[in-house]
Amino acid sequence: MIAIENGYPVTLDLKHILESHIQFQIETNTRKYTYLLKKETDRLEIEEGLIRAIDAIDLIIQIIRSSKSQVQAKKEIASQLELTERQAQAILDLRLSKLIRLEVEALEKEHRKTLKNIKTYKKILSNSTAMQKVIEDELTSIKETYATPRKTAIIQTKEISIKSITPKAEKLLFLMDRFGYVKTVSERSAQKISEDEYIFSCPCMSDGKLQLFTSNGRMHQVKVFDLPQSKSKDKGIPIDNISTCKFTDERILYIQEATNEGNLLFITAHGLSKKVLMNEFITNNRNVAATKLQEDDELVYVGKEQEEEILLHSKKDYYLRFKIEEIPLLKKNSQGVKSMDFISNDTIKEVLQLSPTNEEYKKIRLKNRNEKGIKPRKKEA
Repeated sequence: MIAIENGYPVTLDLKHILESHIQFQIETNTRKYTYLLKKETDRLEIEEGLIRAIDAIDLIIQIIRSSKSQVQAKKEIASQLELTERQAQAILDLRLSKLIRLEVEALEKEHRKTLKNIKTYKKILSNSTAMQKVIEDELTSIKETYATPRKTAIIQTKEISIKSITPKAEKLLFLMDRFGYVKTVSERSAQKISEDEYIFSCPCMSDGKLQLFTSNGRMHQVKVFDLPQSKSKDKGIPIDNISTCKFTDERILYIQEATNEGNLLFITAHGLSKKVLMNEFITNNRNVAATKLQEDDELVYVGKEQEEEILLHSKKDYYLRFKIEEIPLLKKNSQGVKSMDFISNDTIKEVLQLSPTNEEYKKIRLKNRNEKGIKPRKKEA
């Protein structure tokens, strides 16, 4: 279910709902018993003052008779009996009828009860087991008070065979906008959508899984079934709600449907490159390491191997074009091999896969992997 937790809308499972409710009960009872403890502590102060006053009633009467005002009497009582201002005021407010023996015994009994309550409240606030027992007793009391008996009868009958109904798989289009909201749409709805409005779009099957590769070398996996199937105008839901990916903290580079066919190409900012078999990423885990990175390195490109050539473009505008077949096929837990010889602390900023028939980049001479890049000359005005 979707609920508000700590001021944010989140999707909660049953375990999370129960944990949140228990935490709410703990916070509520902590406030409750903190208030009761303060109330009993204040009462204890007054009771102790009255008990001391009974033992020194003659002195108190003498002070009152010799005082010119109530303020002076209160100060004298507090000073001579070493009482607080609140205790002195309570003594002045004391009615003489309270000095009857039965009233004195009632006061002492109330004092013992107050001490017992303070001890109980301190134990509840300082001991988690005691707090859990209080919550359990309160919930049991609510159940006993408001529970209603079952209105339907459970009878023994013949065994029922329940068949698992698996919905028919259908083709969908996965979409993610620039705010990290995701959704899937049917093939018919996809015809009404401009994919330019989304940073990622990926065809998928309703019973498949999507793999999200991020610049920090992680792969997050989400079931297509968990994504909302929406209309073309619906916004969708945040990717954070249904996956381990944190959209604001991680940069997503590539999204694909899980498959065991083909190779995946990885290139880092420091120019390390490799190819990995797709079947190495077939897993039931929601979050796994997609590659091994150096401490100060990050991925700048992840994509399926589709063309024959690759073009690397560095931040200092050097270009290197070479055959993709020169990049070795390695395991996913390897760092890769060097693909470009940099000049003075340069790094990769852009990667393109090229077809040999691509005329736009023909002017960049085809070289070998790990050679120095070419810096095109600027056209004179």
